[in-house]
Amino acid sequence: MWSERVTTSVNLPSDAEIEIPANKSLSMYVGAPSFTLGGKGVVNDTGVSSGFQYYGLPSNTSLTFSANATFVGQIYAPEANFTLGGGGNTIYDFAGLSLTKSVTMNGHFNFHFDEASVYQLKLFGYSSISWDEM
Repeated sequence: MWSERVTTSVNLPSDAEIEIPANKSLSMYVGAPSFTLGGKGVVNDTGVSSGFQYYGLPSNTSLTFSANATFVGQIYAPEANFTLGGGGNTIYDFAGLSLTKSVTMNGHFNFHFDEASVYQLKLFGYSSISWDEM
């Protein structure tokens, strides 16, 4: 398991990606005000949402994934405005969990809540007990 703490704003370019190999995991603790990821985004070869966990600390207020790719992971950033960007007619899948201040999706997305996230994400004293599908 990799664990990284990010303290300065990040803007990864359009050809960037974060790749998590099968049988590995990555937890990011982001205190930077903003985190922007383009390109292929997070390539989670584990296939399970617990393979990538993003923890936005209170100072992390902006999270943007402008990647044109499927996302599999868990995001806990209660102070962050989360923007998910895609383009064209391609439909992208978001599989996992997003617990953020707000979510804006530009493009075509299918959002799949991973019910196992309730047991996998370390929510610092908080647990999901129910949710409403919209």
